[in-house]
Order: sequence, then structure tokens, then C-alpha cells
Amino acid sequence: MEYKIFRSSDTNVSKFVFEKGAEKGLKGIAVEAVLYRYNSYAERTVICCSTQCGCPVGCVFCGTGKFFVRNLLADEIIEQITSIMDNVDCEPNKIKKFQIMFMSMGDPFLNYQNVAKSIKKLHAIYPNAQLLISTSAPNLLLSIIISMIL
Repeated sequence: MEYKIFRSSDTNVSKFVFEKGAEKGLKGIAVEAVLYRYNSYAERTVICCSTQCGCPVGCVFCGTGKFFVRNLLADEIIEQITSIMDNVDCEPNKIKKFQIMFMSMGDPFLNYQNVAKSIKKLHAIYPNAQLLISTSAPNLLLSIIISMIL
């Protein structure tokens, strides 16, 4: 995916906008991920990545819910993280507190299969990262997913 970086004035936050044209029967996408640095990347690095382009839930408080294009593939989720990590000035295994959050655009549990695949692959690439899921999935959907896991 192609991406552009928008840095905050204090350089502690960077927004990455990823774009990918339509291919192989898939619609083109534009998604966001955010990189946070706390004091230094070596001290604490947090990445919030997208799991969907848009969101089908339609929460009135969220601009993402005004449109839904499609779920991201596992490789598209992973590519956000690996591209962002190319912009971090230290080795990933030297980060004291490293968090990857699946939350930026879309609800991770509404793309469960691809998020689960990406978590497994990301754990292999970045074994010291905490892989965190933030969700607003409706309670019924959440209980169905939990019953599938257990």
C-alpha cells in the first residue's frame, strides 16, 4: 500500500494514511493508522491500526460509520504495522512497552478472521508487542464471537 505521513507539531504522534487501488475483485481502500511515541520509541511505542475501510455499525458519533467499503485482509492489517515500524528509530525488540491496538477504523470483531490471522503473524514478527483489541461490537455479536473462541 502507498502511504502518507502527517506528523504532529510536537512529533510524538504521526498519522499514516494508507491507500490501495482496486484489484482482484476487491474495492480500493483508504485507511488510517496512528503511531504514538512516549518520551522515546524505545521507552513506549503504540500503534493503532485499522481493520476495516469504513465501518458497517454506523455509530452516530463516528465519522467512520458513515460509510463501509470492505474488511481489510490480514496482510493489509500487517502491512500497516510493518510500514509504520520502518519509521521507528529503534529495533522493535528493544522497545520496553510496545502496544499494537486494533481499533482505528472499523470494529475488529466484525473482521474477526482476518484480525485473528494478523495477530498470529504479528506475534511471530514482534513477540514483545502487546496485541490489544478495542471493540464496540454489539453485545450479541460479541457473545457469539466469545462462544466461538471458547
